[in-house]
Amino acid sequence: ELDGSLADVILVSSDSVYFHVSSVTLIASSINGFNSHLPLINIPSASNSLPMIQVPEVSGVINIILHTAYNISCSKHNPTFEDIGLAVAAFEMYGMSVKKALSIESPLYVTILSFVPIRPIAVYALAAKYDLEDLATRTSGHLMSLQLSMITDEMAERIGAHYLRKLFLFHLSRTE
Repeated sequence: ELDGSLADVILVSSDSVYFHVSSVTLIASSINGFNSHLPLINIPSASNSLPMIQVPEVSGVINIILHTAYNISCSKHNPTFEDIGLAVAAFEMYGMSVKKALSIESPLYVTILSFVPIRPIAVYALAAKYDLEDLATRTSGHLMSLQLSMITDEMAERIGAHYLRKLFLFHLSRTE
């Protein structure tokens, strides 16, 4: 019971980790019933156990998604940046708003900021992919030492033309 709602569902990750969650909390954070998994029809079971829902994500990713749904920080679990990227990519599937989940006030935004000094181009690419102007701006200062010639075609594609142009113009203005 984190937000006053008791756990009434168990989510099971693809690597068989069980998460006891509140369907009320998940429904409140989702516009599609958490990928149409909720609400559950209350059918009495002989064992009185909680209903289980299998989800395709690994535990590290679903952990980030659930922390975001509960609006609490996942940083104490030391998520990898790769898992954060996969979680953010899954938000839409679960009916969660990327813009809200990564707003300046959100715990996940703060967690992502902790990666800026060590993974600035990855954070910038994530910000660019979801048009998160503030995150891109806060990251761009850490990209000053980046040799633009080191940007691979894959990186350029992930960043996209609009934010790649901004990065090139930022470098150009700094050199002038």
